[in-house]
Amino acid sequence: MTKKDNKFSKTLRFHGVSKRDLGTHLNLSQPTIKAYCENPQMFRLNQLKKIGKLTDLKLNELDDLISG
Repeated sequence: MTKKDNKFSKTLRFHGVSKRDLGTHLNLSQPTIKAYCENPQMFRLNQLKKIGKLTDLKLNELDDLISG
């Protein structure tokens, strides 16, 4: 685990979603996924909805995870 792993990235991994899988599902390049995971506020609403479906998290839970 690197220093750059934040709570958002750890939660994705906990739910079995790697950054590579996330890039595939969201149709984003790996450098973009890396930047977005380091700063999750950059994700768009439709992308967060897809992440919610992948992880079984509600948008409120994702919002709490990102903002706090």
